Amino acid sequence: WYHSIFTTKNMSQKVANDAQASKFMKEGEKWMSTTMFRWTPDYYQAVTAYTEAAKLYKKNQDLSRYASAQTALGTAYYKQGRLLKAAQELDSAALTISNMDGDAKMAGSLYEKSAEWYLEKASVDRAGRTLIKAAKCVEKADTKEAARFALKA
Repeated sequence: WYHSIFTTKNMSQKVANDAQASKFMKEGEKWMSTTMFRWTPDYYQAVTAYTEAAKLYKKNQDLSRYASAQTALGTAYYKQGRLLKAAQELDSAALTISNMDGDAKMAGSLYEKSAEWYLEKASVDRAGRTLIKAAKCVEKADTKEAARFALKA
């Protein structure tokens, strides 16, 4: 019975973390948009909200929501003009997903978007290394996709 109490406590903590993370995601979306009285988005507040959401999703091991939070975080950095930081966030998300035995294709698409942002910042070598990481990540799941990433690099 002790184990069942411990498991129930963990489940309730996961539910609470999920609710809090969803709240942070909605808050981030709010800051990324404009209102009648706020004519420009507040990307700094959005970054804070998305960072907290990503931490909670990672803690819950909810990889798809973690990826969407990290993508939103990267987009907020991108809108600030911080392309390297944006690309690093996507790179970090892809690495975490691949290390936690998540969806290899999801990690590959995050790596690919990261490489595009590195390339936009004129960091060609980093873009190439990131595409090679993407190829290695999806190699077992989809060899054609891996070959496409390698050729693109």
